[in-house]
Amino acid sequence: MDSAAYAISYHESGDCDLAPALSFEINLDWSMMALQPPAPPGTGGVSLDVYQSASFVPNLSLAQHAPLELQEALTRQRSETLDDSHILDEQSGHIQEDVIMQIDRTPYPNEDDWEQHKAKIRELYQKMPLKEVMATMKRDGFKASTKMYKDRISKWQIDKKIKGHEMKAIIRKQAQRSRAGKKSLFFLRNSQVPEHKVNRYRKAMKLLSEEQALILRAQTPPGLVCHTPPAPPMATPEVLEIPERIAKLVQDYIDGSFNSGTWIVSEYEDAVSTKESQDPMYEFLDQVLNFVNDFQNGDTSYAWRILKIAMASIEHIVSEESPITLDILAFSLCKIMVTLDSSEVALFVLKQFSAMSAVILPKQHPFNQVFARLVRLDMSHLKYTLIMAKESHSDGFARRLGRFNRNALVIELSLLQLKSVEGAADTTEGYLTLLQAMELALDASNPQVECVRIQLASHYLDAGEYAEAAKIAQSIIDLAAQTGNVRPDTHATALYILSYAQYRLSETTLAEQNLRQAMQNRAKYFGWEDVPVLDYMSVLESWLEEWERPDEAAEVRRHKEAILDWMEERIAREEEERCRRLGITEA
Repeated sequence: MDSAAYAISYHESGDCDLAPALSFEINLDWSMMALQPPAPPGTGGVSLDVYQSASFVPNLSLAQHAPLELQEALTRQRSETLDDSHILDEQSGHIQEDVIMQIDRTPYPNEDDWEQHKAKIRELYQKMPLKEVMATMKRDGFKASTKMYKDRISKWQIDKKIKGHEMKAIIRKQAQRSRAGKKSLFFLRNSQVPEHKVNRYRKAMKLLSEEQALILRAQTPPGLVCHTPPAPPMATPEVLEIPERIAKLVQDYIDGSFNSGTWIVSEYEDAVSTKESQDPMYEFLDQVLNFVNDFQNGDTSYAWRILKIAMASIEHIVSEESPITLDILAFSLCKIMVTLDSSEVALFVLKQFSAMSAVILPKQHPFNQVFARLVRLDMSHLKYTLIMAKESHSDGFARRLGRFNRNALVIELSLLQLKSVEGAADTTEGYLTLLQAMELALDASNPQVECVRIQLASHYLDAGEYAEAAKIAQSIIDLAAQTGNVRPDTHATALYILSYAQYRLSETTLAEQNLRQAMQNRAKYFGWEDVPVLDYMSVLESWLEEWERPDEAAEVRRHKEAILDWMEERIAREEEERCRRLGITEA
């Protein structure tokens, strides 16, 4: 394959003197990334000046050319040092003599070596993915293959991954205790089993009913312990009053914002803020969802970097008073709590919004009133209160603009999504009922109808109904090709859903092709720094690693890291400019 070098210049909209373009070079595989021509000026996107390099790097397999005695050593070395063009002689196709001298001859660790480092490996593995553990130990002079690590992890019984038979045993035991009126808290190999993982497995395996769970034939695995969780503390009258008070504040805020002219109805019949120059809250939501996905997949270092970027936009979000700020914040907090089972992260995000609102807005502003009450709640009541706030938002917009207005519809869909994450059995029926009502009330080509259909496809994907998800996604893609009447973001999302369904159905070639197309289409309209594009890159990287294409996976990650570096540098520049305007100097 041809190796191409791309000079990428990011041109932010606005004053070029305040946000100068940043240029850098990334070595990429042309067919791998399928980069687009320059983005239109003024879109805040990424312009890509493409030129081919003169070098040609053959995509050859080492295993086909290396002498047998060197195959294992080269396989170990491949992802860390040289590419194939440096290893193979161009004429003979054999390994060059000077490369043989570079092969790492460090002996594999013996039993004593493993025991010596056992405690440290165990400690690291509890906090980070295996790849990061291996890299950390390698820096300390301890090197072993991935298979060796996995064998030791299994032997030491510290594996964080829950096997299928273990999950079935948990589900069976959970159903037995539920029938007896008991709640359950499970621990496997001394680690708590998050409830959302159990619910997700039940959906994927279609084990939603108690009767299905009770007849599972799975022996209780060693290391599985079950406890009855402690009862939540009794709520005080003040705590019980907070959800109703917040719901009333939300309703008053919606009415007051329309009546004062802070919010107006746009030509698309949705509510917008007269202070709002763009959609900062939607970008914040994308960043939070990216954080959740990467954290779930074990890429914690990247996840925290994305969350830090999201936090940098809070001042902008609070000051613009977008109609969807409170709702998207509520959804983001619920998503973190339900998916990651992490109240601490949700509370951290909430406190950042509360602190910024207290600085920017008047004391009696509804944001300050809502945030002040939310931070006083314990975690057992916070999610319930946030969902009540979302329902109040939905009712308020439906009352002012109609049920199928974009604002009200987005909130109703997000409530269904939260029910889906928690494993509610009636979620599919909720999506289908909403879609049927919309198709009766609106034209079939209405973008709001496509919005519901794409969310239904996403729900089927999460529920393990891959054929159904692919069917809906393909119909949206076909409509885009026939009429050109589908929003670019909806079209890209449909391609992604189709690709992931194909991946799950083992149609790997089509899956990769459609994922790359989704990435390309989204970047064309929103730039390569668009958060869903970065999310698609993470998925592609994981697939390439799974398909034993480490060089291509590394290339995707390098590109993603370069974009993330630029985003962090942009934030630093903006902060420096803000300090300069305010006359703030570093101590």
